[in-house]
Amino acid sequence: MVKKIIRKGGGQASDAVPKSIPWRVLVVDDDPDILNLTRISLSDFHFDGRPVELCMATSGTEAQKILHEQQSFAVAFIDVVMETPDAGLQLVKFIRDTLKDKAIRLVIRTGQPGMAPERIVIDTYDIDDYKEKTELTAWKLYTTLRSSIKSYRDLMAVEYNRMGLARILEAAPEFYRYRSLEQFLDGVLHQMSTILPSNYSGFLVGTHENVSAIIASPMETNTCRVLENMQVRCGLGRFATDVAAQNKVLQRCIQILHDQAENYALTIDEFGNVITPVGSQGQLFGVVYLELNRSLTAEDRQFLEIFAMQCGAALENLQLFGQLENSRNQLQLAHRHAIYMLAVASEYKDKETGNHIQRIAHYTRAIAEHLSLPVEECAEIAIASVLHDLGKISIPDAILHKPGRLSAEEFAIIRTHCMLGSKILGDTHGFRLAHDIALQHHEKWDGSGYPAGLRGVEIALPARIVAVADVFDALVSERPYKQAWSVEAAVVEIENQAHRHFDPEVVRAFLAVHASGQLDRIRAEIG
Repeated sequence: MVKKIIRKGGGQASDAVPKSIPWRVLVVDDDPDILNLTRISLSDFHFDGRPVELCMATSGTEAQKILHEQQSFAVAFIDVVMETPDAGLQLVKFIRDTLKDKAIRLVIRTGQPGMAPERIVIDTYDIDDYKEKTELTAWKLYTTLRSSIKSYRDLMAVEYNRMGLARILEAAPEFYRYRSLEQFLDGVLHQMSTILPSNYSGFLVGTHENVSAIIASPMETNTCRVLENMQVRCGLGRFATDVAAQNKVLQRCIQILHDQAENYALTIDEFGNVITPVGSQGQLFGVVYLELNRSLTAEDRQFLEIFAMQCGAALENLQLFGQLENSRNQLQLAHRHAIYMLAVASEYKDKETGNHIQRIAHYTRAIAEHLSLPVEECAEIAIASVLHDLGKISIPDAILHKPGRLSAEEFAIIRTHCMLGSKILGDTHGFRLAHDIALQHHEKWDGSGYPAGLRGVEIALPARIVAVADVFDALVSERPYKQAWSVEAAVVEIENQAHRHFDPEVVRAFLAVHASGQLDRIRAEIG
């Protein structure tokens, strides 16, 4: 197992958006008095330390032009009846359907409710609130805007988190394709430029090839020798060619890491730039220095820590490949590290699911063994099984952790995780097994599953095995939307679903695993 070298501590995270940047709000109304009253009522509005910037439009047509030319409105207050009786509602359709903007919060307010009855508007159009103008006093306007901006902020935070983790997962397989240190360092730096959605320049420093033998673990006392022998390997932005700037910042990194006394942690220096140690198995391999054009958020910090952990594991893989290129066992270990790191990142948002994937791996191996598959193949299937739900990294938390029953639309989104997982894993040889499991583990023996409606042996055997292990563990585990079943009830359900949901041969193997007591031992050991 790869141990990460990054520990909690160091600089404090702060908001990505400076407090001087306002929340942008679009107000659309053909009544000049309403526009003026709105401007006056919200003149001193602040939320989360940021003021509001109002942009006024007197018609739906004018508003469409503004939305075409400008971006990033948090909220829009829209009158219904303007140049046409439904101009405001057509503007809503333009925003949601043409611009594909699902984040902006839309508040319909009308002085003629009979022209646009509340229930019809709410049921037909993708809006967030409906207000009659007579009820929008200055205080009601304030509270409506505050709740709308808060909703917008929270939606953007979820989307930012999802995109950041998805980028890390997309970058991860690339680390394991490099076959030289130069390729690796250059690749890491350019991959990092896609992790955080901002423009920056930075450079990666690492230990010199000729002195790599003196890399010390945190338990040893010669770590200073490692730091003193670091050198700049490659750079981006202003560090690409400015050697003096490279050396100046390198010395700053060395001093900060030296002062941490081997308790290496992501740190923000006095200039607001980020120093991220990279290591694995207790060894320091290098450090990434980033000059950002904005402050670091808590999410940014977590992304960088996960990224550094992946870099360390990948660099360890590269060293193993260079030293033991002809050793099949070592290459298998490196490949398992790759899968493990992808699994850690994919389960990042749900700590309980970490135990879930461990149990799935053990159940899968036990079932495969009872099917009399070769020992090596059983191990490979078990390892690949931990990535069965990799695609859920792209599913919004609001759906993934919803306590109640999912709507048809929400379930349709959940179902996309199979295709998303297989897309992230790609069709490369090393991840082919995990790819098939991620894609097919929700297919059913009778053809009623998804995403492709495969039937019987059209479904890959590893996916048929993981399907049984996954459903069993889901049944006996407590979830936000259900209580845990007893083991015996879950076993009966699995048996009843043979020939329908599950391969009957796999079910027989599962029942043999249960009869042997292995299910109980696995649950007792992992929890």
